[in-house]
Amino acid sequence: MATHQNKTLPKTSESPQDDRKVFVILVLCAIVATLVFVFWPKETASQSLSPRAAFAACLTDKGVTMYGTDTCPNCQTQKGMFQNDFSRIHYVNCDIHQDECQQMGITGTPTWIYNGQRLQGVQTFPNLSKLSSCAAP
Repeated sequence: MATHQNKTLPKTSESPQDDRKVFVILVLCAIVATLVFVFWPKETASQSLSPRAAFAACLTDKGVTMYGTDTCPNCQTQKGMFQNDFSRIHYVNCDIHQDECQQMGITGTPTWIYNGQRLQGVQTFPNLSKLSSCAAP
């Protein structure tokens, strides 16, 4: 007759010290995941934009302003150069903001102003690039 010895199985429940270790590991993983999410290099808006849109956004970010009017044909030409991306340009409509345009000494439109420098008339992208140091499309 064969005899079987009763062997005790190892305990599967964890001790309180093991629970703390698991908790600490989970907290550390959460902290690392948060830091990676926060500090991982992200694609900036200008990297995801078309070159013309990035140029327009850069002009505004640098503080370049275009002053113009709705009835000015040269202003319409300038706006057309940017196409739909003109909405990214900081634009002051002198038909609406006459006081601001007068205070800025706007005598003709379009006028581009950046750091006290002025460019009057329709400007090429290279001219605006020289003014602002933004990369022309």
